Amino acid sequence: MRLPGAVRPLFLDWLQRHYPDRAAKVVHRLEAVRGGQLSDARYGHRMRGEGELAELVSRFFQIAKRKAGLDGGGHELAVHHFRRQGEDQLELFGEG
Repeated sequence: MRLPGAVRPLFLDWLQRHYPDRAAKVVHRLEAVRGGQLSDARYGHRMRGEGELAELVSRFFQIAKRKAGLDGGGHELAVHHFRRQGEDQLELFGEG
């Protein structure tokens, strides 16, 4: 989860209003995976957490992917559905 700029105060306000009993715990967990901060703007770091908790979440996510059958190599691309740009452009104007 990223909380850059104006998103941070909006999220913290929403969290406090909707989950006041859990707000402090959520904030502390976010800080735990961000080196004590709520957000990390460094390239390559902002989209992933660090530390023991982040590693645990990653392992749970990998297990969930495997259980859902989403850990394969993906699908083969089917390029036959696409045409080169411009092949049928004249048909748009009644020509061709």
